[in-house]
Amino acid sequence: MKNLTDENLNKLIDNELSSSEIDELYNLIKKDEKLLSKTKAHQMVDSVLKTLEIENAPANTTDLIMQKITNSVLAKEKKNGFFKFMMGAFAASILLVIGFIISSNSVSVTYSESTFSSIREQALEYLQNFTFPINSDLLLVITSALTVIILISGYFVFEEHKSFKQKLDSIL
Repeated sequence: MKNLTDENLNKLIDNELSSSEIDELYNLIKKDEKLLSKTKAHQMVDSVLKTLEIENAPANTTDLIMQKITNSVLAKEKKNGFFKFMMGAFAASILLVIGFIISSNSVSVTYSESTFSSIREQALEYLQNFTFPINSDLLLVITSALTVIILISGYFVFEEHKSFKQKLDSIL
């Protein structure tokens, strides 16, 4: 040991060194005043730590911590609830429009055919013809509703991104 480190001092105080290492450290300490004061400081810290009373945490500490974590997660879920509702409404409205287009087909589906094959045939027919049998007023209402939903969803996506960016900046 050519130099005295904090690890070596701790081992010396805890009696974890061999007698030759102890002699070597004492010789280093005798030669340097700074090392002597550092060793005394370590010994003082060790004695203070040994005299400190160990206090046990309350019995329900784990439960309290878990409850706070659960509450914070639930609060975040409630905060994002409106955004999730808007995205769900957007998806539902798209499904309703697609369902309305498929159901307004002039070809009637008989009950003897399987449902899957009839839906497939209707979808293929609509894709080939690609006509909208919806009057212009209904189409205007549907597109207006979808536009409003898209704008509101875009706003909330933007706000969530801004909030995430602020949290990320506060961490860094």
